[in-house]
Amino acid sequence: MNRKELEQHIKNSYNIKAPDYWNRIENADMSKVPQIAKRKGGWATPFYRIATAVACLALVITAMVAAPKIFNDPKTGLQYPIKAPDSALNYNRVGTDGIMFTSYYEFYSFSEVCKTSHSIVDLTIVDWLGEDDEGMPKTFFKAKINHSFKGALEKGDEILIRQDGNSKLSVEGFPLFSINDSIIAFLRCGSESDYYFLVNGDEYVCDIIEYEREIFAVKRRGTFAELSSEKELAGEIVLTISDYAKNRDKTLFENNARDELYTQIFLMDDLIDILEVEVNE
Repeated sequence: MNRKELEQHIKNSYNIKAPDYWNRIENADMSKVPQIAKRKGGWATPFYRIATAVACLALVITAMVAAPKIFNDPKTGLQYPIKAPDSALNYNRVGTDGIMFTSYYEFYSFSEVCKTSHSIVDLTIVDWLGEDDEGMPKTFFKAKINHSFKGALEKGDEILIRQDGNSKLSVEGFPLFSINDSIIAFLRCGSESDYYFLVNGDEYVCDIIEYEREIFAVKRRGTFAELSSEKELAGEIVLTISDYAKNRDKTLFENNARDELYTQIFLMDDLIDILEVEVNE
């Protein structure tokens, strides 16, 4: 791999911005490096040329060995792993070292979570990127936006999303996302962050589930109490969809109390209508 190919690899990996080290190197002022070897018509090479060549070679070798670490973002602490393209499918969704019990400081009504979210989107988890053990364990995924209800994100955008917990320590009741999970997510983004995070962890996530050619939005845990009489499905269909969803994701089901999981279900179009009314008020 030559330098140009390596540069492109580093800039393109995971489709996430990386520091532009190359411009700093190419624009460096080498005129101040002394020439200690000169010979008219002779064979000696100016020292600055040797020094420059050695420095460039060292940079390329270092970059090739440590390319994944170049992506360590000081704002996010994200550690990009060295992995084959398909190895992400083998990450542990439930902590191998234990489970964390968390308590979030604020709980929101449906109206409040809509107001406090910077973005409300229908998205799909497309890749596992890495995890961080510093402070609160966290995992980073790449997600693709399918539809935006609020905020600057647009259909087709790809974003970095943080989920609390990782493969060593996961959050009680909230296993890590699976690749291809489709959800309605209420997101915030810190002013100095390049990633989005879920409001109150996974508390307000709604899974998007297709069943017999119908698309449903299923509140993962608990309910939006104020929506209990507004287009919420009731009766046998709730039990049918709930059981289908639990069988579809047994890891989630096995790590939650049965009466907390998938108890509020909407037709997707109905929840979209409710969201659009709330966001545009």
